[in-house]
Amino acid sequence: MLKFLMMLLIFVALLSILLYLMPVRIKLKTVRRNNDDMISVKIKTLYGIMNVNFEVPLLDIVFVNNKPALKYKAKIESNKTSKLWKKVSKIFTVEDFQNLKKYFHHDPELLHQMKNYWMKRLAIYEFTFILKYGLSDAALAAILYGFAWAAIGPLLALLQNNLRFTIKDVTITPYFDRETFMAEFSCIIKFKFGDIINTGIMVLRRRAQRKRIEHGLKEKLNAS
Repeated sequence: MLKFLMMLLIFVALLSILLYLMPVRIKLKTVRRNNDDMISVKIKTLYGIMNVNFEVPLLDIVFVNNKPALKYKAKIESNKTSKLWKKVSKIFTVEDFQNLKKYFHHDPELLHQMKNYWMKRLAIYEFTFILKYGLSDAALAAILYGFAWAAIGPLLALLQNNLRFTIKDVTITPYFDRETFMAEFSCIIKFKFGDIINTGIMVLRRRAQRKRIEHGLKEKLNAS
């Protein structure tokens, strides 16, 4: 019995270590051609056993309670069970983003800790940004070309200085004889599953600290 328990503990320990060190690979790709959008997310984890493709073929701005919201329809395909398709519809309202912003706004220290942590752990590879646009006004097209590089240049420098970051292709092509628009963005994001666990622990620990501080302040107020 004791031998069985020891083997079980060793198995659980090894499994925990494997899960903690398990790499997560996410490939993002977004393409916009004129008024059409396509967003693709491919997730690979469990040491290559789990492969999930998530595609968003439709992306629209809708209004919910007279406020703009982001609506998409998507389908999820698992390579392991390719016959299983699941359609998903979701609406992200402005309140969803505002609530997330408020949560971190009240605790900037937690946001700073998470930012520093992920900047050390996150890796972005094969960064690709391709922009092709055309305007009937050639002078305006040339001005926008300068503005586009002025915006993306510092961003790329910032990413290269703070992350494990590699560039595959960055191209901006203006057309001066016709109106058109095509933008493509893709990259591969890598991290470990343990980083998600550490982030959760970080949030729970910070919440516990805030509760202790709030409890201590209430006791002082009641004592006075």
